[in-house]
Amino acid sequence: MVEKAAAKPNIILIVIEALSAYHLEYGWTPYLSKLAESHLYFPNFISMQRITTNGVYSLWCGDYPNLITKDTKSEVLERLGFPNKCLPQLLAEQGYHTVFLQSADMDYMNKNALAK
Repeated sequence: MVEKAAAKPNIILIVIEALSAYHLEYGWTPYLSKLAESHLYFPNFISMQRITTNGVYSLWCGDYPNLITKDTKSEVLERLGFPNKCLPQLLAEQGYHTVFLQSADMDYMNKNALAK
């Protein structure tokens, strides 16, 4: 008998700016609250940055954003390349496929550079 390989779990990372645990605790987000009850959930996660793309970069790559110049980290990385592997690359090595979704155009805040 041939054993089936264990299926890899789906990994969905939901990042929502300006949403606090308060919203979940008071029932304002019933679907997210239900997910939090039955899945891995971090109630206290802070990636405080000046702009969204720096926060996303810090979250994915575990690296500090560019706080010295007016250029965002995504603009710097677009020119110089990523110095380290970030979460999407690490997951790709394990056979995962990453999709980045947002409500704004991907050119907004140069997020298309990060999403590559």
